[in-house]
Amino acid sequence: MSLSGLDNLFKSNMGAQDPGFSAIISFDYYDGPESGLAIYPQGDGVRFSSLGDSKSRLFRAFELTSIDGFWLPKIQTLQATIGIEPSRRILFPTKDNELLRELRENTLGANSRGHYVSVGTPDFERILISPVSSWELKILRETKDSERCFKLTHKMIKTKRTGILLK
Repeated sequence: MSLSGLDNLFKSNMGAQDPGFSAIISFDYYDGPESGLAIYPQGDGVRFSSLGDSKSRLFRAFELTSIDGFWLPKIQTLQATIGIEPSRRILFPTKDNELLRELRENTLGANSRGHYVSVGTPDFERILISPVSSWELKILRETKDSERCFKLTHKMIKTKRTGILLK
């Protein structure tokens, strides 16, 4: 099995960086994407959803899930249908339509290939990521306080990347 873009990003062991998404479709938006689908240039997809925000709201924690499927044609069809320039990286469709509903349903229903969490800018320009277990993800999802969840996610990533348990 080949490595996903998220696997490669984590294994590069660099600091915060652009994950290389060619397009990001936001299904929900509040000061940046809340949930949606991000795709790599080769068509691989990543389902994302917000876990929490930093106190300043300049940074966001996300759950990132590599998903099965070749998503590029679906994104291109949506772009053409709603008149969005293909060069735009982040897409915020403001009008609901059948293609967007179908894309949302397919994204949510796609089989996952691995779970990660990230912290960084809400536009995914600079993020740090780390793989997470189902148990860790459950804890983060059940944390209702946005700022607390951001802090927990950040701490989890730093601990896994450095090997140092942070207090």
